[in-house]
Amino acid sequence: MMQFSKMTLKEIGKTLLGWFGVATIIAVVACSSLYGILAITQENYTYTIFKSKAELNYYSSKNSLVRAIDNYIDSIAPNSAMNGIALLEKCDQYNVDVRFAMAQAQVEGHFATQGIAGKTHSAFNVMAYDGKPADKIIADGHGYKHPDESIEPYLKVLTKDYLVGEKTEMDLLDKFVNKDGQRYASSGDYEQQLRSAYQMIVTKTNISVLYAEYQKYKMICGK
Repeated sequence: MMQFSKMTLKEIGKTLLGWFGVATIIAVVACSSLYGILAITQENYTYTIFKSKAELNYYSSKNSLVRAIDNYIDSIAPNSAMNGIALLEKCDQYNVDVRFAMAQAQVEGHFATQGIAGKTHSAFNVMAYDGKPADKIIADGHGYKHPDESIEPYLKVLTKDYLVGEKTEMDLLDKFVNKDGQRYASSGDYEQQLRSAYQMIVTKTNISVLYAEYQKYKMICGK
């Protein structure tokens, strides 16, 4: 223990100030560390809340979009068994505009309720060449128990043979040919039919608005 009786007042003052300075520095460092911890904790908490809200918005927007797709299918083909959730999730998987797929399913066979598509349950008439009967298409492995099962085979063909290089769905609305220059359908006004169906979906429903909202939250959540 320091003997104050042997120290001058000046020396005692310097000693006490020294101790006070050290104590002050320790207190400042401690407070800074505590503030840093609290700041990090607050930042993590804020991010957790943001992520949770984004997740809720993602599922909410997806649910609203699926309902809108189902409602549209029902308005065009009330007897169709196709499901909006199957169409959306497969289009997401293959990075294809769901509105484009909807327009093509509408043109090809009113969502698998009319023509050859109504018999094969192949909503997009993949491999359904002109004059080829439904039983032959089914025998060749292009018939399905449910039209939802025909979505992925169509998307595989679309992305492998048609959406190649820099080509987009909008390009196909103008000229629907594959990488070898072969048309998807023989009808001369096929593209016009697709454009009309696509435009109907875009302008007569709120699907585009819901789709944009859904895509935004999907990106935020990294889905």
